[in-house]
Amino acid sequence: MTDEPTSNNVVRFTGLTKLDLDPDTILNNAVGELKEVLILGTDKEGHQYLASSSSDAKVMMWHLETAKFMLLENIFYSGEDE
Repeated sequence: MTDEPTSNNVVRFTGLTKLDLDPDTILNNAVGELKEVLILGTDKEGHQYLASSSSDAKVMMWHLETAKFMLLENIFYSGEDE
């Protein structure tokens, strides 16, 4: 008998973290969950990567600006005292 964890007893963490995560984990967790998607990152050679499920540049820009707002809200208005 082995004590190794199996995939059926592992709980996926969905909270905020300050740790870096594997990009494949993030992408796999999103499969089947999204109505639209914008992927922005850096490939293994260090080049910018951008892909979107929408062909409309206005939709892509809206996602970018909304994400920027959410990041700024979390950083500057998290309610934590310094």
